[in-house]
Amino acid sequence: MAQQPPKIINNRYRLGPELISGSVALLYSATVLETGESVALLLAEPPSRLDSIQRRRLLQPIQGLISLLHPHLLHVRDVGLDGSYCFVVTDLRGRPLRELMESGATPIKRAVEVVWQLAQGISALHTQNMFESDLRPERVIIEGGEHNITARVGDVGIRNFLWSLGYLDTSENPLLQLDPRYAAPEQLKQTSTGPATDVYTLGLLLFEMIAGHVPFEGRTPAETRAMQMSAPVPLLQPLRGQTSGELQFFIEQAMAKHPSLRFKDMNTFSQALVKLMAALPQQESNPPLQGHAFQTTLLDQAIDDIQSTRPKPVPPPPAALETLDFLDRETNPMEGQEDELDERTVQVPGRARLLVGQSERKKVILLNHLPATLGRADPNRKLSPDIDLSPYDPKRSISRKHARIIREGDLFYIEDLKSRNKTWLGELELTPYERQLLRRHDTIQIGLLELIFEY
Repeated sequence: MAQQPPKIINNRYRLGPELISGSVALLYSATVLETGESVALLLAEPPSRLDSIQRRRLLQPIQGLISLLHPHLLHVRDVGLDGSYCFVVTDLRGRPLRELMESGATPIKRAVEVVWQLAQGISALHTQNMFESDLRPERVIIEGGEHNITARVGDVGIRNFLWSLGYLDTSENPLLQLDPRYAAPEQLKQTSTGPATDVYTLGLLLFEMIAGHVPFEGRTPAETRAMQMSAPVPLLQPLRGQTSGELQFFIEQAMAKHPSLRFKDMNTFSQALVKLMAALPQQESNPPLQGHAFQTTLLDQAIDDIQSTRPKPVPPPPAALETLDFLDRETNPMEGQEDELDERTVQVPGRARLLVGQSERKKVILLNHLPATLGRADPNRKLSPDIDLSPYDPKRSISRKHARIIREGDLFYIEDLKSRNKTWLGELELTPYERQLLRRHDTIQIGLLELIFEY
């Protein structure tokens, strides 16, 4: 902060030690002068360009939380101005979830219960149009003992409030920081966020509690961001053992890269958690969740919501599949072009390939050199992509340069090249020039042609 704040705030609160430090906002422990009660007090210094009326207007959303008494949210007790400072007073209670997690992986049912409780608090914040809560373990509050834990969301609109003052994410301000290990892909890309953003972060937190570490952490923040946006959710089984397929499926749905493929809102997420709790083995039994019937909207229904915009693929004509290339026959779609390959081209060890056609009638296109452009040849313009798909596309739905498959290290990616009829990876419509991770058995739709990626 630019100057040392006063010791007494609003003639009601005496500041104690700092809990979290920062250049534009600090979190203190404080004492209520009338009662001697301990509270937490956030002190923020808005930009000097904002007058008192503008500051009060920015305080209104978080001020509306004073009447919101929820068992899984820290209670906002007071909000106001003191000179050039804004202050927000909340309960001071419990300990950070990080302390509970420091001993290693959390019992699975306990982890599910904690995340379910947090989902209830987040759902209440969503009714106030507050999204993107800070759900790092340091900002989640835990109370109680081994058999009776209560979890509370510590960020009751505070990060949103600081953003509204015009302060952006910075490593010098822990209350503002957007840690790429705990951020949804849309936050990292700075695109539209909403309820599904918090669904992703809760799924990420559930993974960390069960596995004992975050799902994505690279050698640098930039590498972590890239993994968060494109890498698949790691399998829990090798990390923890005795984890069910239902648990893995639940976390993968919560952490789907595209928001449309996640649980559509926090209520749906919570219902699915209760169903998951009921399906888990009983040997790790914790006190059950009470009073919530479990029914859930699974991935198929989320897919149905976006499927109407995807054109139905058309099978390739039988003539195009007359010469069958089965998996034991190695044909190279780029044979004879080695002299034309530029320095970016890499040899691909293994058997990366695209499968064209259904059932036993499949055409196998080996991907021996990458990157490779997929498209439609145009002899009149003397244009030919690396892989010509025109024989399988009688409706001419594929652009001349439609999509590209890339390999970096051990990972494969696909990107749309601003094609006329779009590229789909599974049920996700690709944004032009935005890479998406390719995994074994992924379905790719290019125009009206459907392919399967194998490796």
